[in-house]
Amino acid sequence: MRILTKADYDSAVLEWEKFKQNQDDLEIVLPKNSIFNVYSENIEWLKERNNNSEFCAEIGIYNQQVILITIPLDEDGRAVAIEEYPYCILELLQNNLEFVEVESSMTVKKTVLSTNFEEISNESEVINSVINEPLIDKELAISILQLWQTEGYNWLDAEKKENGGVNIFEKFYVPSVPILSSENEINFVSAFALRYSEIYKKELPTLLFISTSRIEQVLSFETISNTYDYAKPCPPICKIPGTGTGTGTGTGSGSGSSGTGTSGGGSGSGSGGGGW
Repeated sequence: MRILTKADYDSAVLEWEKFKQNQDDLEIVLPKNSIFNVYSENIEWLKERNNNSEFCAEIGIYNQQVILITIPLDEDGRAVAIEEYPYCILELLQNNLEFVEVESSMTVKKTVLSTNFEEISNESEVINSVINEPLIDKELAISILQLWQTEGYNWLDAEKKENGGVNIFEKFYVPSVPILSSENEINFVSAFALRYSEIYKKELPTLLFISTSRIEQVLSFETISNTYDYAKPCPPICKIPGTGTGTGTGTGSGSGSSGTGTSGGGSGSGSGGGGW
């Protein structure tokens, strides 16, 4: 597991802040077809320290490479005080990426007898399984991943021209369940994606987490998937007091919560979960 010292962590975050403003060597720093390999040891480290329904994935630049730094949160949504900072590097995807989605359905049969014990109706209904947050539909996941590949550079350039890159993401708030809830050791591939926000009325970046381990097929009326979304970008959705810019969602645990909070000296309101 790769580890940063506190000084290296501070430097890496600062380097990303500089890059947001100038975007020099964009295609070298953020090459297309790149992912973060988040190994099980990173997940286990987070499990031991995170005490929130979300954890923080912060972006930095270290040794001229973009990195993903995993930050545990306490029950109030604040960063846990740590002396070592595990990180993953952005690297080219080396293997095919498999998306798995297991759907099930249930047939409900109903027969009604009259008071004379005569059959007066006999009907059946097929109910399809549902997909719950933070799982994401396979087709949607693929489309927003591909949208980042085609429009990611344009999005970054537009943000730079509009406000000097101030509102380009610095970190993401990622739902802990089910990423940190598995009893088995699971590896993930994490990748940038671009999806439309109903609240902000524009495309915003997100992080997809795709499990590269075999998923267990269990009897369930919920759709089973190996792809997790709803990682909220900061900015504009910032939660840790005194960090980031734009609209905050306040502190506190719970994906899908809403509230007000201070971010970068400003205050505002926003929604968590899938509503962003």
